[in-house]
Amino acid sequence: FALELFFTLLFAAEYVGRLAVCSVFGGKVLPTALKPLMVMDLLAILPFFLDALDKGEETAVFKVLRVFRLVRLLRIFKLGRFAWGLRL
Repeated sequence: FALELFFTLLFAAEYVGRLAVCSVFGGKVLPTALKPLMVMDLLAILPFFLDALDKGEETAVFKVLRVFRLVRLLRIFKLGRFAWGLRL
C-alpha cells in the first residue's frame, strides 16, 4: 500500500504541476485539462483518491476507473519502444 501511495502522490503532483505551468507557455488551464491524455491521466489517479474518501464497498465505477491505470501503464511501455533509456 505504501508503494502505491507514494507513486500515486508523485503522479498527482506531476499532473497538478503540468496544469500549473500550462499558462506560462500561453495556454489556458481548462483546455489543457480537457485534452484526452490529461483526462486519461486524471482518470488514472481518481480511483485512488475516491477509494480513500469512501471506505465502503467497492463499486463497479471504481473497477472501470482502474482500467485507466492499466492504460496509463501501457502508454509507458509504448513509450519504451521509442526511448532507449526506458527499456526494461
